[in-house]
Amino acid sequence: TPVRKKSATWSISLGILIAVPVIFHHDFFFQQKSFENRAIWYSSVSGGLLIDAFEKHGVVSYFFSDPATSFIYNEPVALLIRQSLLDGKLPFWSNKIGFGQPLVENVQTGIFFPLHWLALLAPGSLGLDLVFMGRLFACFASFFFFLRFAWKMSLPASIAGAVIYAYTGHGLTRLNMNSYNVYAVFPLYLMGIHESSHSRARAVTLLAISLALLIFAGFPQPLIGAGYFSLIYVIAQYFAIDR
Repeated sequence: TPVRKKSATWSISLGILIAVPVIFHHDFFFQQKSFENRAIWYSSVSGGLLIDAFEKHGVVSYFFSDPATSFIYNEPVALLIRQSLLDGKLPFWSNKIGFGQPLVENVQTGIFFPLHWLALLAPGSLGLDLVFMGRLFACFASFFFFLRFAWKMSLPASIAGAVIYAYTGHGLTRLNMNSYNVYAVFPLYLMGIHESSHSRARAVTLLAISLALLIFAGFPQPLIGAGYFSLIYVIAQYFAIDR
């Protein structure tokens, strides 16, 4: 029946979207390897790769770039926030970073970004790994729905587009950084712009939610580029509408 055929098609599509990251990151899912052991160790001081760190730390593959901002700042901050929240406290201030630093008031911590709360579900680096994978699946899903429902593309095309978008080089090398949150949310923002010519209620809802998520994503710099691209999309959509 058409209903069964449609259900089977969607099941296969979702299965592919889940299977791709599971296969790509098989060592994380099945060999219990943390993302920490898959990093490119980079020295921002010398400007070179620390080749000896590969053997010393048992790095199994090249995965992340610039851990100077990840392992030295992003992840320690995430662990500090996690522990404070588990203790029932909001981390307004931490004296463990330099001469002290605000955490809640610092937009780059991303403390109010929902995906970061996944870190509360597991201890230590495993909680951070859940955040990383949550970002990846969110990126897959958001761009898939954007292509499928905004651009009305076929299921194979939507799946292919989602895979290419989520695994783009710049984005993938920053899966362990808050900037990837922007990649995961931005398709929803574009979908809200797209819906403005179809349903004002849906457009307002999508734009409000996605804009709030972009603000709390913990990495404001990409918002500048996102703003420019949004303007281009609005202009392109204006000329594409039949008048």
